Amino acid sequence: MLYWPLDETSGITAGDVSGNGNVGDYYVGTLLGAPGPETGTFAAASSGTQGGAQTRGNTPVTGMPVLTLSGWFSQAVAAPSHSVIMYDGNSGTTGCGLDMDSSTPGTIRGGIGFDTSGFNTLLGRWHHLVFTEALAGVQQIYVDGSLKYTSIPFATNSVIAANPMLVQFPPSASMAHFACWSSVLAAADVLAIYNGRVNPQESTASGRPLTDFDLAAIGADLAACCDVINLIYAAVHKLY
Repeated sequence: MLYWPLDETSGITAGDVSGNGNVGDYYVGTLLGAPGPETGTFAAASSGTQGGAQTRGNTPVTGMPVLTLSGWFSQAVAAPSHSVIMYDGNSGTTGCGLDMDSSTPGTIRGGIGFDTSGFNTLLGRWHHLVFTEALAGVQQIYVDGSLKYTSIPFATNSVIAANPMLVQFPPSASMAHFACWSSVLAAADVLAIYNGRVNPQESTASGRPLTDFDLAAIGADLAACCDVINLIYAAVHKLY
């Protein structure tokens, strides 16, 4: 439905590379071009009290939401209580999504209340966060490919078209690779995204192409291994 890399370095538009045209508008004050989760990549960040982006026009998922929200998130300091991170709808009256309470992710049911995963993320680290909502109102949270929370079935208020889908970054936080599916991803797919940093336009089984990783770092590691092998060979050669 939507995939925002959030890797712009200027402008006001969060580009949607899913092909569905669901572009977003960055909030005033959002810092663009912040360091991303992979070497040489970029992310969007908070430059003060808050940053973020929301869909330009109608949200792509309406009614009783069945969806998956996914993003790579990092925060240097603990977030204020129940800071909205990824959401579809109006957090005060409709919809659903994921929040961060200090360093603990939780779920939101707009106009109803909050639940906590009880799992603490690490400050200063990139984490892959995934929120799902099924038709029966069951919500789940995954952190770094691992299921951390499942709710009991409970109603969520319907999302109307005029309510935006959004991402928000509390102070000293960044986000990259925000995506939405109009279905609930299986646990194996969530794990594949985490393990391979697979974006929505790539296979959920094969992992990211090698070119998306830091080839320079890989080359340096290989060179270091070769140096060690040469030293071992020289030492053995002296013995004989």
